[in-house]
Amino acid sequence: GPRISFAYDLTGRQKTVLRGGFGRTFERLQGNFVFSRINNPPFAPSATIYYGNVDDPAGGTGRVFPGSISNSTRLDLKVPSIQNWSVGVQHKLTDNTLLDITYIGSSGYDLTWNNDVNQLALGTLTKNPGINVNALRPYPGYASIPLLQNGANSIYNSLQVQFRKQFTAGGMLNVSYTWSRVMTDASSYSEQPMDPSNLKGDWSRASFDRNQMLIFNYVYPIPLWQQGNTWYKKLFGGWQLSGVTTIEGGLPINLGISSDIAGVGTASRQRPNLVGDWTINSHTPASWFNTAAFANPAPGTWGTLGKYALRGPGMNNWDLSLYKSEKLKERLSLQIRAEVYNAPNHLSYSSVGTTLGTATFGQVTGAADPRILQFGMKLVF
Repeated sequence: GPRISFAYDLTGRQKTVLRGGFGRTFERLQGNFVFSRINNPPFAPSATIYYGNVDDPAGGTGRVFPGSISNSTRLDLKVPSIQNWSVGVQHKLTDNTLLDITYIGSSGYDLTWNNDVNQLALGTLTKNPGINVNALRPYPGYASIPLLQNGANSIYNSLQVQFRKQFTAGGMLNVSYTWSRVMTDASSYSEQPMDPSNLKGDWSRASFDRNQMLIFNYVYPIPLWQQGNTWYKKLFGGWQLSGVTTIEGGLPINLGISSDIAGVGTASRQRPNLVGDWTINSHTPASWFNTAAFANPAPGTWGTLGKYALRGPGMNNWDLSLYKSEKLKERLSLQIRAEVYNAPNHLSYSSVGTTLGTATFGQVTGAADPRILQFGMKLVF
């Protein structure tokens, strides 16, 4: 789509530059939209109905009936589009030091989502206990019918700061910080809302939103015998230390309930009521959030808790590398590398139990990898 950008030297001395731009791009209607249609009737049967007679009720014979639709798409589906914009200032602090402060935003239009057009209306099973779910659906005899359609939106705003310095001895330091938020009602192309008749009721932080990220990477030539021909200088000198450190906030987590309290034929995507302060006695392995702050809603109603209302554990990870390259002959060199992932062996939690009524609700259920060491040697010729 159309794009425009500019760069303007504010001082005329090539020290401070104002930059910005705007662009629009379009998504392609990818194969994932249609691949699973091969599993739809009449290509694949999905249910079996038995018939018999009063003399021999158990002697019925099975007959295949098309009772499941795995994928469908509106024929007037529009192509989703994304608009991006940015404005920022780059300032040269010294000849080899740069500071960049930029606002970056984007918005998505006509994004796709899955509308279950065969989900029961709110409270249907509550009013009709004991009745087969598929007999009460708008299209009787069929189960869920997900219909891919447009209508979802997204908005992203961020402040991004970068500091970069090149050292005369060959090293470098790069520090990046991002403060951002992305809001949407569909975090993926096929996401289904809790209430198909109220997509905007799921407007929330995206599942991939991280509000703060600090990342710095560096290369540091160890100042010990960087040059020399004696054996000990070749063996112990010429090393450089590099690393990448990532410190970032946790991903949002979406709480659910274990049974179909709303009476719509499925418990998935239903959320509990918020009845207290979830931050009390929180952020421990046994209680990442206060589980007493949540309760099941009344039968035949939706829960009051918003989608992705809580935030999960963050990450604090340090990866280091010790490296050197030694020329053996004109066309032959030896590279030696030692790498350490999660060097301080810092424990970063990775997942939390999110289903109300289960044994792991509110508990930390996973963690990132412990410290991992890796050694390598490569002959280059």
